[in-house]
Amino acid sequence: MNNITKATTIRVLSLTKARLDAARGTKSISSYIDIMLNYFEVTGTEPASIKFHPGIEVVNRVDSIMKVIKSIEKLKINPLLEKFDLMLESNPNFNKVYSTRESQVTDEEINQLVNKVNNQTEQLNEKERKIQRLETDLRNEKNNNSSTASLRKISEIKSLVNLLFTDKYSKHDIQNKSFIVPENIKEMLLSQLEEI
Repeated sequence: MNNITKATTIRVLSLTKARLDAARGTKSISSYIDIMLNYFEVTGTEPASIKFHPGIEVVNRVDSIMKVIKSIEKLKINPLLEKFDLMLESNPNFNKVYSTRESQVTDEEINQLVNKVNNQTEQLNEKERKIQRLETDLRNEKNNNSSTASLRKISEIKSLVNLLFTDKYSKHDIQNKSFIVPENIKEMLLSQLEEI
C-alpha cells in the first residue's frame, strides 16, 4: 500500500475535534481537511496570518479608501469649486451669455450639424474604400512585377545556356558523352538561378 492512501492518526484537542466535526457536516474528516488545505493553496491565504474575518478586512480597506477620497475632496476638489464660483461671481455677464446662447440653438442648426457629420462620415468611408482599392492595386502590381522579373531572369538563363552550347565557350567530349563548361560560365549560370 502506498503512502498516499494509507491512513494516519493525528492527535488534536477535544475542542478542536468538536469544531472540526461541526464544520465538516457529513463529509469525512480527511476530505474536509483536504478541502481546507486546497482553499488555503488556491487563495494564497496563510492560516497563521488570519487575525480578522476576511469580511471585516474588506470593510476596513473600504473605510481607508473612503478616507482618502474624502481627503482629496476636501483638499483638492472643494477649493477648485470655490475658485470656479468666484470666477463666475466676478463675471456677471457669464450667466447671461451662457443662458442666452443655450436658448438660441435651433432645430435647424442641429440638423445642419447632423448633416455635416453625415457628409464627413461618408467622405471618410469613401477615402477608406479608395485606400483599400489602392492597396489591392499595389499588391497586384507587386505580383505582376515579380512575375515579369522572373520571366526576365529565365530569359537571361536561356541565353546563357544557349551561349554554353557554342563551341566558343564549351568543349564536347563525345567519347565520355560529357560537356565541359568553363568555371566562370558555370558560376554565372548558378548565380542567375539563385536570383529567381
